[in-house]
Amino acid sequence: MHPLEQLSLDTILPQMQLRSDELFSLIDRIKKSVGKAPVGRIKMNFHGGNVHCYHVTDANQPNGRYIPSSEKSLIKALTQKEYDSAVLRRLQRQLSLIDDFMHRYTPTEVNELFYKRAIVRQSFITPVQFSDKDYVARWLSEEFQGKGFDANAPEFLTANGERVRSKSEVIIADTLLSHGVPYKYERPQLLNASGAKRITVYPDFTCLNVRTRKEFLWEHLGRMDDSEYAAKTVAKLRTYSKNGFILGKNLIVTMECENNPLSRSEVNSLVKNFLM
Repeated sequence: MHPLEQLSLDTILPQMQLRSDELFSLIDRIKKSVGKAPVGRIKMNFHGGNVHCYHVTDANQPNGRYIPSSEKSLIKALTQKEYDSAVLRRLQRQLSLIDDFMHRYTPTEVNELFYKRAIVRQSFITPVQFSDKDYVARWLSEEFQGKGFDANAPEFLTANGERVRSKSEVIIADTLLSHGVPYKYERPQLLNASGAKRITVYPDFTCLNVRTRKEFLWEHLGRMDDSEYAAKTVAKLRTYSKNGFILGKNLIVTMECENNPLSRSEVNSLVKNFLM
């Protein structure tokens, strides 16, 4: 749980909706299957280890018609129908319970208790969960010291007026800004290295998916045609992995070389897939 949260982000309703959709689809398929099945039901009697099957189609004749072994497909169809009908009843009950729960459950009501109070009261309260707007504001308010720039380093400015180290980082920063994704540039991250050693690294961007309130590190690897740089990059990514930062889970990586520059469409796609 992120330090800004006392109560984790509520994802129950989206999960329940997915389950409801799945049950609805399955119920529809089973209904069609039962509707195509033979009329009536199967009755089985066991005598001395042998099974005798009967096809019951009339309530006034509960014993039904004996089904010879040559009609195995009928036995299979009626047995499947009996199972499907039982499953159908359970699934319909589950769907009814889920729909009732979704109708009654209001995940925002706890959050509203804080924001319904007067501003002066809010100033004395630490809420169990913040609104997206307040969460982002508090997330961005963290103070940290970045790496700084050498006196002779080239100057690249983002649309937000921040100084970064390359044109590619400008592309990433401006794409994040255009999609409303909060980020921090070169925020220090303390990692465990080999042995008991701890090192401080400066990921290019630390980004926040506001919807899930999950942080992602974004590293742009800009000189992959430099063998020494590439070797250091491998070591860096391994260190990230050992510290729980996994590519595609909470780590985004872009890379380029002289003949294959960073693509704006690639950056845009990554932002949409992981950060929105």
